Amino acid sequence: MRLYALGSVKMKVGRETADKAVNTAALILARGSLRVDANMAWSPDEAVVAMGKMARHGIRSFEQPIAAADLDGLSRLVAETGLDVIADESLTDAGSMRRLLEHNACTAVNVRISKCGGIVAACNRCNEALAAGVKVQLGCQVGESSLLSAAQMVLAAAVQDVIFIEGCFGHHLLREDPASPVLQFGYAGRPPARPRGIGLGVALDESVLRRFSTGHAVVA
Repeated sequence: MRLYALGSVKMKVGRETADKAVNTAALILARGSLRVDANMAWSPDEAVVAMGKMARHGIRSFEQPIAAADLDGLSRLVAETGLDVIADESLTDAGSMRRLLEHNACTAVNVRISKCGGIVAACNRCNEALAAGVKVQLGCQVGESSLLSAAQMVLAAAVQDVIFIEGCFGHHLLREDPASPVLQFGYAGRPPARPRGIGLGVALDESVLRRFSTGHAVVA
């Protein structure tokens, strides 16, 4: 990632060796921003300690540090650490967004089309967050095809005011992409050109899909 000159990197961490791993990563990257995703690995008490230690390495952003349903714990982290707490698993639909805002349980949300109900619903969640003064990160699915990446580019164009955008990994992660054109970021994270054409601007190769299918159904 350093050799590819990425300006922003997200690192997954666990419970036991997170501080050491983050310190090593920060030394290797040398420049640019590093943020952490704990995927609910910590308790609130553990998170307060871990976030404080990692802040000394320049880490300011922590994605889903504790359990998704623990809104009081998330609110505590926001109040006590002064660091960015990004809600990911805690955010799915309009109701979850409302509860996050009511509890002041995050400073940012990770909006993914695939978990928020499509482009329109994801756009609504982004607008609700921004209207409440909560920052927005546009997330992705690991190994997603260029079909979902194309949808995310539409969302990004509509929202614009975001802190981080993930996605468009293309062949960086996929050996074969059933959608074309392949949407893949370039050196230094340069985004691909947004595809033009009907719909999302990408076409699916059904022969590729069939090779990875275990069954099919015909809807008349």
